[in-house]
Amino acid sequence: MALSRENKAFLFSLGGLLVFLFILGRVLSSPSSQSTDKAGAEERARQARVRANAAENLSWAGPPTPLPTPIESPAVRKAREKEEAKKAREEAKAAAREVERKRQDGIGARRLLAEILEKGMLAQGLDVHAEAVGKERKQLRITYILANRPFTFREVHDKEFMETIRAAGFESLYFSNGYDFAESYNLK
Repeated sequence: MALSRENKAFLFSLGGLLVFLFILGRVLSSPSSQSTDKAGAEERARQARVRANAAENLSWAGPPTPLPTPIESPAVRKAREKEEAKKAREEAKAAAREVERKRQDGIGARRLLAEILEKGMLAQGLDVHAEAVGKERKQLRITYILANRPFTFREVHDKEFMETIRAAGFESLYFSNGYDFAESYNLK
């Protein structure tokens, strides 16, 4: 569609007129033009109060209230409790296995220490039998045919020897010559 020159000028002037009216409306409705108007002043005061109230309502009012806990159906609760009980049983079994492993490690360590002591004393020319005895292998029994009070005194007062057997977990020490001499010491 081809517009004539006159039509284009008319549309241009009509567009200019619309723009002028829009700008005039904005100028007339601006706060500076309403400053003398009593109704405009009241409206601005009301808007300021609304903004102040809104700002006051947005201020910190403490932590939010907790959400109510969801209600579980009996079937869901039973399933959850069953799962928690199963998990607790598995954790208890794992803890028991760990305790047993440590107990067995301690028993093995005490047996090994008794063998090392026996071999070390044999290397020194002493015919000594050393063994870990008792339920948990917590008693070190040393049998030496020439065991007597000076021998036991020397061993009990040897700091390195006593620290070693205490560290291994021995709770008592028993010396015997296999016949009529025996002495026992509590290491706890």
